[in-house]
Amino acid sequence: MAPSAKKPWTPPDAGVLILICALIVLLNAFDAIATLEIARRGGEEANPIAKPMFERGALPFFLWKMGLATACAVILALLARVHRAAWYLTWAALAVYAGIAGLHAYLLWFAGRPP
Repeated sequence: MAPSAKKPWTPPDAGVLILICALIVLLNAFDAIATLEIARRGGEEANPIAKPMFERGALPFFLWKMGLATACAVILALLARVHRAAWYLTWAALAVYAGIAGLHAYLLWFAGRPP
């Protein structure tokens, strides 16, 4: 094989994909619940795409966020079985949600509490 030839794509195990998708959905649920609690304490939704749903109420916001994250995670997982780039994007989504969860944890536990 020539040194510049690409290695063939070996798709990830289905169990690993299911685990990563479950983590993405769980972190998204924490994000939604934490956002609602931070808003109760005086904060607001910083995501301009999610803000219109946030203004409609807690339940529509939560359902919209969960539906969107679940659909995206499943689509990425299905594509990751075929495309290497989707595998990397799945890991990137997990990393982004982990970072958001860390930010929310900081805001909830270390930032000021309401009077």
